[in-house]
Amino acid sequence: EKGRSRLVRWAARFDEKFPDLKPCVPA
Repeated sequence: EKGRSRLVRWAARFDEKFPDLKPCVPA
């Protein structure tokens, strides 16, 4: 799904900026 891939991509970017914060993202 485009929405999910977009969310995963955003989460990866977010994780790079904030390694201490681990957002719960569905696999």
